[in-house]
Amino acid sequence: MHIKTAKVAMDSGVRRNPTQYYWCKKYDLMNIANEDYLILKKNKPKDPTIRVVPMEQYFDILMEVHKRSGHGGRDKMLYAIKNKLYIQKRAIEIFVSFCPICESLFYFVNMATLQCK
Repeated sequence: MHIKTAKVAMDSGVRRNPTQYYWCKKYDLMNIANEDYLILKKNKPKDPTIRVVPMEQYFDILMEVHKRSGHGGRDKMLYAIKNKLYIQKRAIEIFVSFCPICESLFYFVNMATLQCK
C-alpha cells in the first residue's frame, strides 16, 4: 500500500498535494530483483539503507528479532533493527506486551521483588 502511494507521489509529473510532498521528502524507492522496497531517504551518502517494513510483515520480523534477542524488551529490539529496518516503536511495545514468556518472566520478577521487601 505505502509503496504504491510513494510511487504515485514520486512518478507523477503533475502538481503534488501536501501528502505527496511529504512522501517525496521522507521516503525513496529501491528496486531489488524486480521488487520495490520503501526506504528512508538518506541525509548523507554513507548513512545506512533503512527499509520501511509494511505492517503485514511486522509480526514475522518482530517474532524473529524478539527470539534472537533472548526475549529482549522494546529497547533491545529497537537496537537490533536500528540501522536495518524501520518499524514503529508502538508496534514493538504491543508485540512485547503480548509475549506469554515475557509476561510470565515479568510476573515472577515482580513477585520476587515484592517478597524481598
